[in-house]
Amino acid sequence: MQYINIPEYLPKNVRHATFFSHIYNHAISYCIYTPDDYSVSMRKYPVHYHFHGWQGHECSNVDVMESIYQNSDTIFVFPNISPELADVEDLPVERMFFEELIPEIEQNYRVTGTRTVSGFSMGGGMAVWYACKHPGMFTDVIAYAGTFHHYYHKDFMTPYVPVERAEELYRGMLQTNWESDRNLIAWFDRTPKDAFCLELRVGTNDPLYCDAEVLHRHLVSRGFPHTYKIVAGVGHSLADIV
Repeated sequence: MQYINIPEYLPKNVRHATFFSHIYNHAISYCIYTPDDYSVSMRKYPVHYHFHGWQGHECSNVDVMESIYQNSDTIFVFPNISPELADVEDLPVERMFFEELIPEIEQNYRVTGTRTVSGFSMGGGMAVWYACKHPGMFTDVIAYAGTFHHYYHKDFMTPYVPVERAEELYRGMLQTNWESDRNLIAWFDRTPKDAFCLELRVGTNDPLYCDAEVLHRHLVSRGFPHTYKIVAGVGHSLADIV
């Protein structure tokens, strides 16, 4: 398990930091970007959290996201939610993130209290999942090629499935007696429509295109406001949809 991953390179104003997690009984690292004027101003800043994808770590998306955070007026935090930490069936990483990392950031940096979140692949699914489970924690959520099938009924798997089957799979899920705390479809039914602004992005050649399409159809059917951006000819690549 890689709790700490030493970066070979970090862009301007990004540093690698650690904190001690009592939940894991181990130091865990993250990368953090602070705006150009952070060291000379006394003002507070909003915070954006970005979750990496499967087999990634806290440094994985720092370079790809550079065009987003550089020259922004927001602190960006890239947590380590590596698969060993983020078991999708039992998530101590969720407790670590909310109970330890967010307080770590808010106690040690000048922040406004406004939080936004995004993620790629596995991290995109987690960003949406966390926002639903913790309404009021985040004002905006972006899922880049989000992995949502972990939160769908296991009899209706969507990866690598042609997007033309999305309606069939979605209707099947709705007709199945499916009571679970990990049911993303049901969570959106009880999430207030003004809880957060949501954006989904996915490429047409992405094996997770159907993942996003199923969620999009449910959001439309429930009247949940969101932006759905489909990028033609793009596969499972953060760089091509960011």
